[in-house]
Amino acid sequence: MGQKYSTELQSNLANEFYQFCCNGNVNRVREYLPLLSYNEINYINPNTGQTSLHAACLNNHLEIVRLLLENNVCNRIIRNQQNRIAYDVSPSNEIRSLFRRSQQPNETNRFIEICPNRSSFGLITNTRSETNRPDDWVTGYFSSADAQDAQLMMALSHASPIMKLLLYARTESESKIIVQRLIETSIPITHNQYQRAHILYKEFLNKNSVKSLLTLYSLQTPLFGTLQSNADAYTVLLYLHLDELSDLAYRGRLTYRGMIMSFDDLRAYRWAHEHAAIIETRTFQSTSKDRAVAFAFSDLPPGYNNQLSVIIRYKFTQICPTAIDIHNESQFTPEDEVLLLPFTLFRVTSIKERSSDEVLRYEITMQNIPVTPNSLWASSR
Repeated sequence: MGQKYSTELQSNLANEFYQFCCNGNVNRVREYLPLLSYNEINYINPNTGQTSLHAACLNNHLEIVRLLLENNVCNRIIRNQQNRIAYDVSPSNEIRSLFRRSQQPNETNRFIEICPNRSSFGLITNTRSETNRPDDWVTGYFSSADAQDAQLMMALSHASPIMKLLLYARTESESKIIVQRLIETSIPITHNQYQRAHILYKEFLNKNSVKSLLTLYSLQTPLFGTLQSNADAYTVLLYLHLDELSDLAYRGRLTYRGMIMSFDDLRAYRWAHEHAAIIETRTFQSTSKDRAVAFAFSDLPPGYNNQLSVIIRYKFTQICPTAIDIHNESQFTPEDEVLLLPFTLFRVTSIKERSSDEVLRYEITMQNIPVTPNSLWASSR
């Protein structure tokens, strides 16, 4: 994450615990875990430059890795002296599989959208005479130059230092308070990630570490679902610090997301394709560089007989600052996640039917439309 955790922490418990993890002493690890603080569990050994999690992974101690990952304060994304996280040094697929997210009952899967009550996209068109336009999509503009919401948010991220100072005095302060409340109300104190979530948010507040917000988003907590319908404050904080995430701007060509939609939803995408309309993300959208991550969840669940299974292909022809590659910041590295921020623009370029194993799927390709930021004054007029 870029944070520097002290390697000079003088703690006999931390040193002993590191040795237990290195040597495979499962019983002692199980005994010590409840006694250790966050800093002691995530202690970096000054001689090896590794955490206890690195050591357990390197030495292929499966049960110890499992115990560490189940601990709610174990930090998976600390880098060793070679700038590698524990997942990257794991020698076996069996250990790497422990880093995957487990799907809980009734939990929203972040890589697939199932029958949304509110579409995660807004259609941008100024054509009022189109009687066939899907009327549950948001009215806007055909040109990205007229996508004023997207331009305003990009202008925020490119504001001058003095303008940012003025914005921080009120806008950021208010957004921080709102996000704090969202965390407190959506993650109960009994949740196993409660402490980790609050540690990450304090890192953002106290160290101005915006990447901590990305890790917080990736945690398996109810906050993810809350942000799908109440994302404004979180969005503002990320856009105000977007220039600090420039090293994470996606530089690849494709990402993927699953979607289960109705025939009416598909009709809306066909309309957007036929009219070369621009659509805008309304919420945070988790996509993956690995097609299999989205594909694995695109099968229709029981009871969805009148729905369609869809894979969305997001195509990028240049670096996109609002497509954030959080692979190295995510609590779940194997997901290869690229997070699309609200107000990212796309145009539908193709809609195809794909059949495999007697299952009909649709594949929708959407190409990113770059947003050129105006001045804050021009964008807000």
